[in-house]
Amino acid sequence: MGFNQQYLIISRHGFDVYILKSVDYNSGVLQMLFSEPDTECVIELTIDINNEHPEYLAIRWNDIKDMVYDEVVSNYNAADLLELNEE
Repeated sequence: MGFNQQYLIISRHGFDVYILKSVDYNSGVLQMLFSEPDTECVIELTIDINNEHPEYLAIRWNDIKDMVYDEVVSNYNAADLLELNEE
């Protein structure tokens, strides 16, 4: 489930990284508890799974890091590196 892992939470008001603490499901609604890594303040997000345009998106932070790393590695070309001249 990804408990105690970091998630990027995105809303129309902004975004931040939080740690997933718990998930509950009841009648088409996800109730997710997250904590802020630095202050450990807890926030609760409620997401209606039937809503085509949810108010919040949660993306696992390690997935984002993996995508960025894969992109950097796939675009890396050692021949493009500049040599430093010692003058």
